[in-house]
Amino acid sequence: MLYETQPDKVVFETGTICGQIHDLCQQLGYSVLVANPSADAWQWKNVKCKTDKDDALKLAKLTALEQIKPVYISSPETRQHKRLMKYRKGFNQ
Repeated sequence: MLYETQPDKVVFETGTICGQIHDLCQQLGYSVLVANPSADAWQWKNVKCKTDKDDALKLAKLTALEQIKPVYISSPETRQHKRLMKYRKGFNQ
């Protein structure tokens, strides 16, 4: 899908696999922005209709207006090290 549309920037919300998606998009040469969905614009009280299609449109509009609060994504090595430390910590309890 990305090859067909050739976007200038790939934008998505944080989630459990955002690190892997971020790495893949960067390896393919795309500019990547990971959005923080805890900003005021994403609060349930401010959103009347919550669907993936509406969220994608909102992400596109906020990106065009440069109103996205980006989330820092650490390097794959750092994320792997943190997972290892969390795994090891589980044995010590």
